[in-house]
Amino acid sequence: MSICINRSGRQVPVYRAFSTTRIGTIFPNELFSYSGYDGRYSHFFFRNASGQWVSGANENVPRNFLSNAYSAGFRRSTVTLGGTLYNVFDVRRTANVYRVDGSRWGSVAAGQKIATTGSPPSGNSLTWTTRVNYVRSTSGSWVRVSSGTNTHYGFVDTGIRSGSMPSSIGIYGNW
Repeated sequence: MSICINRSGRQVPVYRAFSTTRIGTIFPNELFSYSGYDGRYSHFFFRNASGQWVSGANENVPRNFLSNAYSAGFRRSTVTLGGTLYNVFDVRRTANVYRVDGSRWGSVAAGQKIATTGSPPSGNSLTWTTRVNYVRSTSGSWVRVSSGTNTHYGFVDTGIRSGSMPSSIGIYGNW
């Protein structure tokens, strides 16, 4: 699972899983949560026309549809912390941060930044989140997110349930 951005340049229809009933569209540059492929259908969560966070599927997704939105190719900048290079993304509005178990760790303030590595996954049950290793505090220092012994990451609410376009999502990159 991961938060993706539709970079295909095409509107992609979304159907009720295992059905021909169309329930929406994912537009070019819109973000959504990819939840997997079952051998026939790609499954995802997205904001429908009513603004609801719902699940859907598509049998034939176009090339560049499943681009991880929080990967290095879309970062705003980088930072090296503890000898590791992290991809940095900006925070448009205050966002909750969760531990691996889904409990609330804290938050990251609007105007601050998050740092993550690689192509981060989304949370299994919190499908609107993406993995985060550090958050920048309002004092400017980087704070490591920890979910327990040897688990030095958590998940940040991307804001995708309130806005799924690059101009409206809560945690944003260079899209």
